[in-house]
Amino acid sequence: MSKIPEGWSRESIGSVGDKFVGGGTPSREVKDYYNGDIPWLTVKDLSEKDFYKGNAEEKITLKAIEESSSNLIEERNIIVSTRMGLGRGIINTCPMAINQDMRAIYLKKSKVTNEYFLQWYKGNSEKVEALGSGSTVKGITLDLLKGIEIPLPSMPEQKKIAEILTSVDKVIELTEIEIEKLKNLKKGMMQDLLTKGIGHTKFKDSPIGKIPESWEKETIGSVGEKFIGGGTPSRAVSEYYNGDIPWLTVKDLSDNDFYKSTAEEKVTLKAIRESSSNLVEENNIILSTRMGLGRGVINTCAMAINQDMRAIYLKKEKITNEFFLQWYKANSEKVIGLGSGSTVKGITLDLLKAIELYLPPIPEQKKIVSILESIDKRTDSLILKLVKSKNMKKGLMQDLLTGKVRVKV
Repeated sequence: MSKIPEGWSRESIGSVGDKFVGGGTPSREVKDYYNGDIPWLTVKDLSEKDFYKGNAEEKITLKAIEESSSNLIEERNIIVSTRMGLGRGIINTCPMAINQDMRAIYLKKSKVTNEYFLQWYKGNSEKVEALGSGSTVKGITLDLLKGIEIPLPSMPEQKKIAEILTSVDKVIELTEIEIEKLKNLKKGMMQDLLTKGIGHTKFKDSPIGKIPESWEKETIGSVGEKFIGGGTPSRAVSEYYNGDIPWLTVKDLSDNDFYKSTAEEKVTLKAIRESSSNLVEENNIILSTRMGLGRGVINTCAMAINQDMRAIYLKKEKITNEFFLQWYKANSEKVIGLGSGSTVKGITLDLLKAIELYLPPIPEQKKIVSILESIDKRTDSLILKLVKSKNMKKGLMQDLLTGKVRVKV
């Protein structure tokens, strides 16, 4: 049991809760129970980042509450998930009904504030999850929930701690909103730039609609000079791994990646020479062709690849790497749609090569890329800010919610 600072007390959720209220699901067979005015909160309404909540996907009527096991929770109380999504919780900003997978806690206001409790609860979500039981869906009993211990500072210190953490939450929320705005802006810009181009007045018909007259129809096969596959060096040979050459696999790629110079694992030149893996020269296209379809990067250093990846050396006189990758990512849904496989989707080389694209001249490709990259740079800057803010929040929670660092009140 960890020590707590002098002046703090150790309580249980059971001892700081004045009342614990469960919920239920009104019968779906009674139409008068649904489409009312009262938000009916279920696990699907909660995300990990939710803190305050004033709405729900479904609404029910007062009649539904009166004639079912659901309950109406007065505003400004704690509602936590006790089955699925353990560790999630909110403060309801309006009266809400809840289903059987939720539990409302009316806290003793003399002992703990809603905001401090919820910051602590979310900061200890792993502890809550660990107490869950169930082979497929994890749940936590009320007794186990009540037994969880919570360290409590004085009320003024609770308020100050919650205020500090909430201010960081606000920065995180606003940054996420800005990132989403930029992503939507880029999506709209790509739709225009990759089909209409820049400054054109003459257009021609195509399967994707009208495109500039000067654009040429190509396929990935016709713009690719060389297509290279990969493989996995034997794990039984120790000399194959922990080398100097990044060995790219699907797990190294995210939707946000564009340029790539690192990989989780590295292999040796011996591994490449003696296996089906291949070394891809720097500044080429590497795509995932099994799992993570639609993802791709430009490698900024020489890299090896495994069997789920495919490298494309493009014909530089026809298309730039950057234009190709912007186009490819914008059309990721088309690539995913061509994938096959019952559990893991993959795309064959023939299908990949057959995908059509319409190309502007190289100078126009570069202009289009410049516009899209300017949005990417702003987005990347905000993503970095978001990561830093989340790390700051994590550090502050570890310090402030344990009393390791005290706040002045």
